[in-house]
Amino acid sequence: TKTADKWYMTEPVSAPAHEPAVNSILADIDDLEADRLLALKGDPAEYGLDKPTHKLLIEVKREDKEPVTHELLVGKKLTDGGYAAKLADNDLIFAVGELMVDHLEDELHERLVWEFKEDDIKQVVWKKGDLEVLMRKEDDKWKLIRPQDRTLNPTRADNFVRELHSIGVDRFLSYTKADASKYGLDKPALTITLKLADAEKTLLVGKKDPEGWAPAMVAEVDGIFKLDPSMVQTLYGGVLKVEEKKKQSEKGKPQETGKKSE
Repeated sequence: TKTADKWYMTEPVSAPAHEPAVNSILADIDDLEADRLLALKGDPAEYGLDKPTHKLLIEVKREDKEPVTHELLVGKKLTDGGYAAKLADNDLIFAVGELMVDHLEDELHERLVWEFKEDDIKQVVWKKGDLEVLMRKEDDKWKLIRPQDRTLNPTRADNFVRELHSIGVDRFLSYTKADASKYGLDKPALTITLKLADAEKTLLVGKKDPEGWAPAMVAEVDGIFKLDPSMVQTLYGGVLKVEEKKKQSEKGKPQETGKKSE
């Protein structure tokens, strides 16, 4: 549904829509042409149109007239390419391209995780297992509060917060956080809590799968989504990874013994 020049989902959940995905579908509708004719008046069941895989309802508003609704039905995939389709009020059966169906299957929910600016983040608490890292922004610079036996690389801290703020969703696994336990988020492998000027937001990240993807959710809102391997690696690494490697390499260096000869 479009309200005040912005698209919103109404089913299966009420939420802002991902504008680029909606615009792709609108472009497909605007340029809709049959790739080829399949039947002038065929049996819908033969093409999977008695039980369509996709239904697209398009309501067109008209000045000083009642809106007109068109319904496009998409059936089974065709062996020679494309998908069978027809308008609900027309017997003509035709083929549409696979790209259009890809767009229909795309994630329509807004994909930005956060609704605040990067500069709004005042404190970050990163916790994985027994290790907890707290860093706070003071005078526009990140300061490590704990653990006190580590040092903080300012550039890495800035980059980490920037990456954290830019998290985007590739695909939602569920539109409700009631499914948290199903994806292991009742006992997350990693938690990152952001303190803002007037609120707190906590990102829960689950265990990685063999390909490196991981389920995640923001504790304060509905929705469980997948994080891509690159983002998972960034979040799992945290802000102390560089310093930890440095300390490990220093431990491996041979220690000098004795005094230099004169």
